Amino acid sequence: MKTVIEGVLSDSLPWGLVGTGAALSVCALIAGLPGLAFAVGIYLPLGTLTPIFVGGVVRRIVDARRGDKPTDSDPGVLGASGMIAGEGLAGVFIAFLVAGSGRWPALSKALGSVHFAAKDFTHLEGATAATAGVAIVLAVCYLLYRAGRSAVPSQKVGG
Repeated sequence: MKTVIEGVLSDSLPWGLVGTGAALSVCALIAGLPGLAFAVGIYLPLGTLTPIFVGGVVRRIVDARRGDKPTDSDPGVLGASGMIAGEGLAGVFIAFLVAGSGRWPALSKALGSVHFAAKDFTHLEGATAATAGVAIVLAVCYLLYRAGRSAVPSQKVGG
């Protein structure tokens, strides 16, 4: 976004690329793809899209097994939304701690003693770390699946 804003303000934006992106989005809309999902898929890096894709796969499995029309208020959606909100709040809290460690030496010393935000420190390495990461992702997927399956099918009003 910074590049786009600076390009517009300095009149140096590669308009050919902007036009190409707009044309691809129009083609996606004509093909029946949701425009926002398509645009986000092009804009975000693969590492960011992977959890979104995995969540979509879990949602598709739940909807196929339940057999009813998906709603935005089932427990799986609410659980996933809570995880997103919690991640945002945790990010703000971590940023506060990192910023505060530069201002308060006692906080810096306390965080340093537990290797907080140390880029080269890890308790797990190699195959053990990869296995633990995959196990955590599978556990979250299972919990979201269970929450989605526990939703009561929607009842039609007046019918």
